[in-house]
Amino acid sequence: MRSHAKRALIYADHEVASDGRQTVKRRRPHYLHMTGIDDRTATVDELKKTVQDFCEERDWDQFHDPKELAIGIVTEAAELLEPFRFQTPERCREMLADPVRGAHLRDELADVLYFTLRFAQLNGIDLTAALTVKLAEDAAHYPVDKARGCRAKYSDL
Repeated sequence: MRSHAKRALIYADHEVASDGRQTVKRRRPHYLHMTGIDDRTATVDELKKTVQDFCEERDWDQFHDPKELAIGIVTEAAELLEPFRFQTPERCREMLADPVRGAHLRDELADVLYFTLRFAQLNGIDLTAALTVKLAEDAAHYPVDKARGCRAKYSDL
């Protein structure tokens, strides 16, 4: 883990009270201190661990079987899709740029990622390896010379 990411992912040992005089000893989960973490600094493994900690603190393992997590992925993906339905590409970009609508869409995308990370974490799936294999398969199905600029299914190329 990178040093600046490591500092952001630790548990807080104390908190200063609102009056500024008293320190309250409390351990807070590391995901509440993830400021400054972004795609350039966080690893997939760190994200999986963050989601795992969040769920285990709430005793949610009992609800997270593969079927329920797959349902969560699809449900959240549908919630991400719904605002874009019947919109032009330009309107979709405007919605993403809008502070309120964009925040809602980012939340829905984060929900999809949450369920994806949780599914992978609980089922021993290495997402980087899975994506690498899938891209290699897709490269064979969609050779650049046939697929460039074309959205046809590989069987129709």
